[in-house]
Amino acid sequence: HRTKKRFFAVGLAFSLVLATFQPVSAVTDTKGHWAERIINEAVANYIMQGSDDGTFKPDKHITREEFFAAVTNILTDTGNTVIKFSDVKEGEWYVPYVKIAVAAGLTSGTGDGAFGIGRNITREEAAKIVAGVVYTEGLTGAGYLAAKDADKVSSWAVKGVDIMYKKGYIKGDESGNFNPQGLLTRAAAAKILLEVKKHENVINS
Repeated sequence: HRTKKRFFAVGLAFSLVLATFQPVSAVTDTKGHWAERIINEAVANYIMQGSDDGTFKPDKHITREEFFAAVTNILTDTGNTVIKFSDVKEGEWYVPYVKIAVAAGLTSGTGDGAFGIGRNITREEAAKIVAGVVYTEGLTGAGYLAAKDADKVSSWAVKGVDIMYKKGYIKGDESGNFNPQGLLTRAAAAKILLEVKKHENVINS
């Protein structure tokens, strides 16, 4: 089944070593943060790591290449994958992760010949990406239409946002809005990926 073939390792590559962030045993800037427990658990499980100065920067927005690196770290082999994005430079830390994302069918770039290097990732983009690596058969429950701003979700992201709502990994805020074009923070990314790690099984192709 095509659905199963795309979920190579929905333990979600949860080594998730972001190449721009060096592994550390603890982070120093999350005390009192709403995601303190989540971040600590994510760091302890090597899902996401702090920077080399010991900070996690939980409220910093996460870029597309960082998020894809986190999601695709061990999804599939990329040895022969060829990528041609105008803004991807060979030798950069993110190249192997971009190749994995392309090989796994998670992205084809931003539609203008570029990958979107350095651009912060939006909530609807993150939803579409994560939806591509979780099991989706037999989903029930309230979908994205439960969001007050459901009409603001881009057409290309509707399926992914709907899946995230039904799976419960990404939902609306306290006001009931999904805020699809809002930027995703590192803390929010850690929360999403930790929950997927806990609730999804590894499914072989």
